Amino acid sequence: MTTRVGAAWTLAALFLALTRGAEMWLNASAVGGATELDSAGAIAGLVAAAAIHAMVIVWLAARSRLPDPARKLAIVGVGLGFVVVNNLEAMLFGIAPFAPLLGLAVAGAVVHGLAVLWITSVIPPPASVATHSQSPFAGFIAREIVVRTALLGLIYAVIYFAAGATIYPFVQEFYANKPLPATGPLFVLQAVVRGPIFVGVGALVVALLRSTRGVHAAAVALTLAGLGGVTALLVPNPLFPDHIRLVHLAEVGVSNLVFGALVGWALTSARPARRPVASPVAPSSS
Repeated sequence: MTTRVGAAWTLAALFLALTRGAEMWLNASAVGGATELDSAGAIAGLVAAAAIHAMVIVWLAARSRLPDPARKLAIVGVGLGFVVVNNLEAMLFGIAPFAPLLGLAVAGAVVHGLAVLWITSVIPPPASVATHSQSPFAGFIAREIVVRTALLGLIYAVIYFAAGATIYPFVQEFYANKPLPATGPLFVLQAVVRGPIFVGVGALVVALLRSTRGVHAAAVALTLAGLGGVTALLVPNPLFPDHIRLVHLAEVGVSNLVFGALVGWALTSARPARRPVASPVAPSSS
């Protein structure tokens, strides 16, 4: 099994690195510029990002308690959440027009989906998985899930602005001539769109693992920090100069790590699900 997991991770990382490198070359050719992979450091960043991306997929696939096809769909959904969030952010800040971002989003979704299909075909779900196993959210009622998602969205918006304020002196010049959204609408967007999407990604991770609060907190934290920030910003891209990209990498990596831990903890029920109480059997008269 160890050999199989290692092979799945190696080939998936190679596939992700090659496809991302090809995408960067095509983008550079389309605009008549040079590819960003023009140094050993840039290539190392590409390889590291691909390795981390593949590692998260492999870990979720190997630790999943869901049967297929639910396991495949959940891991694909994790990647789609990040595709939506990252490109929405770039569009709102005027970093790139809608059309190129849409192309990047579609390409990212397809590449992630293919990597998931490969990895889950090589790494089967555990033989002990039962299709009728109890939901990890069985201890909640619907109202609790809605309330927790809303509160987590507000918390995300606070963390987002706190992280942004911390790094703003380092990126102020870059954004000086860009049309930034107003603070109020941006806060609402983070609280009711971006934050809840991250909560949804966390819910998929919790549903995949069906483990303890500690495991869920760590898994969601590493997934949000890894796929939601580090892999997107390790590689040079035409949207940010390197010094801006690295500042955002630290900002998003740390803030997503903190928020992911809160999501994993909050979405794990601390009490067991209610079991139906059997009706007492009346003694028979004879």
